[in-house]
Amino acid sequence: MTMLGSHLQKIATTFAMLAFMGAADPDEAAAQRLDKTAASIAEQSFGDAALQRTITLSELGFANGVEMTGLSGIRDLYFPIARPSTVETLRLLLPYRSAAAFDSLRYVKVSIADQPRLTRPLDSGEQSGEIEIPIDQDDVQNGFVHIRIEYSGAMTEDRCVDQRVSGAYLSLSPLGGVIATLRRDALTSVADVAAMMPRSLEIVIPTTPSEAQAAAALALVAGNPDAVLLSTAVPASNGGEWKKARIILEGPEAPSLQTRTGTTPSIVLGGDDPLAAAQLLRSRWYALASKSEVGGVRRSDRQPANRLDFGDLGGPPAILRIVDRGNWNVSLPATRIPPGKRVSGVVVDMSVAGDGGKTPPVVGVTMNGLLLASATVTDEERTRLRVDLPGGLMTARNQIEVSTTRQVRGGDCAYAPQGYDAQLLPSSHFVLDDAGPADDFFELGAHFAKGVTVVLQNPAMLNGTAHLLHGLIDEHTPVHVRYRTAPKEGPYIWVSDLAPPEGAPKIRFDAGPVRLADTSGTVLMDGTDLQSQTIAQLQDGDGRPVLWLRPGAAFGKPFEAAAPQELGRGDVAFIDHRGINLAFSTKRDRLIEIRYPDDRSLMQYLKKYRLGIIGGVWLIGSIGFVLLLRGIYRARRPKG
Repeated sequence: MTMLGSHLQKIATTFAMLAFMGAADPDEAAAQRLDKTAASIAEQSFGDAALQRTITLSELGFANGVEMTGLSGIRDLYFPIARPSTVETLRLLLPYRSAAAFDSLRYVKVSIADQPRLTRPLDSGEQSGEIEIPIDQDDVQNGFVHIRIEYSGAMTEDRCVDQRVSGAYLSLSPLGGVIATLRRDALTSVADVAAMMPRSLEIVIPTTPSEAQAAAALALVAGNPDAVLLSTAVPASNGGEWKKARIILEGPEAPSLQTRTGTTPSIVLGGDDPLAAAQLLRSRWYALASKSEVGGVRRSDRQPANRLDFGDLGGPPAILRIVDRGNWNVSLPATRIPPGKRVSGVVVDMSVAGDGGKTPPVVGVTMNGLLLASATVTDEERTRLRVDLPGGLMTARNQIEVSTTRQVRGGDCAYAPQGYDAQLLPSSHFVLDDAGPADDFFELGAHFAKGVTVVLQNPAMLNGTAHLLHGLIDEHTPVHVRYRTAPKEGPYIWVSDLAPPEGAPKIRFDAGPVRLADTSGTVLMDGTDLQSQTIAQLQDGDGRPVLWLRPGAAFGKPFEAAAPQELGRGDVAFIDHRGINLAFSTKRDRLIEIRYPDDRSLMQYLKKYRLGIIGGVWLIGSIGFVLLLRGIYRARRPKG
């Protein structure tokens, strides 16, 4: 790399740091201008043979960055990197913020591939800075670079002071990460390109995709909230930064997987079953595609396992050194539940080192913000908690937190605070039972895991449908697409203005105007407003679940909501340009009524006047009962 290029890189880094420091400033426009300036300068620092790829903390799942509070914390980070021969340079760049309420001695230590590479003191006042460390190619091991961030410190040597009153923290920006300068000419195999592809994805499909191509595109978009469908390829940026990945769907004459060079590398999916190629690309077996072309990819007939471990979901195996509290987080999407199963409980295995104190550590399990169970740690080799999940807790995406809390021995004027090891063991798993009929949208994930057919009236519905299926299908779901005709077997998704051929819809559109009202009769939605909504309904189609998507005015357009829109609880949902507007269950909820003002049937009258009818029946019954008692009394009265 030239001296000018190195100088420009440092200028770009300075601009990026200024943008990070100004992110909290009210003038967001100024911060955006700094970001654009930093990007334009960075593009000038690379030649045509090099390509810059930044793997951020956000891509690793830390959407809000990494934050460690108090005076201790450890975080292990694994950044995916292709073969070392494809990399020209690697460097770690982590912008951070730090502060403490009181004077303290704190530091941050960074290790790469288990070797200490940097240690830095942190001031007591508010401080912003960046950690920048060059990474050797030899530090890439098994396709990853292992980074460990250790944060520690102390307030005072006075052991009578509880160190937790420091109010200190260290926060790493989600925009920080590993910056890799890649050799374009070395990214030749499908595995190399797949390993380094950004999460932001463009999927280029033909104007009239075949059913097989539509199935692959649908699964890729539904499994990635950052993916978009394009019918025409948008020219890539001429700069040296790789910010968007691209997958191109071509006909059956093309190889199943193929790399394509250009301004940025892309991958072509072809063959008779492009969905099988997409599943290989998104699985842990993508490394088998070690050539520039791979043909004959087929889906496996092997049945999925009927067991779901924390490790299958990327559960953190790291050992934490805990002074007062540490936690492990596991995400459970409904799409990862094995076919035909439901989660009925959680088994958590913990190994917690003793600290020699009289108060044992406490292990707690929380799911979706609800504390499920806690237990004290005994002297056995491990602690096991078996928790039954209460009804109504699961949804499309679930967060499980396992925590360990210790009584800090510091503060008793005898011991300084000391961290002790604890680990969430890989034998932790979910308890599975047989799934019953789907009563809520999220329960479709386990039914669809066996295979689901998406029925479209025309290919133009593909984009809008894909963005409504986040949380219900992903890249691993066996998806089939058909145009206009429902399958004879298995669950299916029906996308049409007209109702599916099977089942009874919760909301009918063949009985005149529809009105949503509360129990007092106040109208919540009707007329044009209701008709313009995209409506999702879950119904039973002769023993198989059917999801009916009735397109509205904003169907196929991007949602204004930043977060992915997922159909979770409920069996009816109204969706507009903002996202999911209203979702409820017609079986459990009693606050919303579906009315048909023009329907004069007996059932509508019974629904409308049911309270009066119930009161009248009760009154007539009471009068009849009184008359009956009166007659019995008179019959038993002695005559004369």
